[in-house]
Amino acid sequence: MSETIPDIGALKAQFRATWATGNFGEIAKSYEDDAVEFVDRLKATPGLRVLDVACGTGNIALPCARTGACVTGVDIVPNLLEQGRNRAKTEGLQVKFDEGDAENLPYPDNTFDLVVTKVNTMFLHIEKGFSGRGYL
Repeated sequence: MSETIPDIGALKAQFRATWATGNFGEIAKSYEDDAVEFVDRLKATPGLRVLDVACGTGNIALPCARTGACVTGVDIVPNLLEQGRNRAKTEGLQVKFDEGDAENLPYPDNTFDLVVTKVNTMFLHIEKGFSGRGYL
């Protein structure tokens, strides 16, 4: 019996389309408090370089930025990134939101001190851009 191997590009396109459908930003509001508690446990400090992988609308990125950390969020879904940018702007926070694939991060090694993700750990295999501790 032969096993069919899915086309990873097609699978990622389906993920992107699924997360872009509807208004995930409204759903994400339901776990904002949990995200803040998660960030509190990280003990982020001003100047800490943080990468939020699969950042969505910024539920982890924004509380990290409130600590004074230098935060970048990366996600494959453009409309979620735009919502994150709008949220950061409304709060007056500096967060860089980049479109990118978590399995092929567009950052050189040693770019970040801390790498976090809250929701999408089941999809990730992170190898690049990380020099310190990570919390998944």
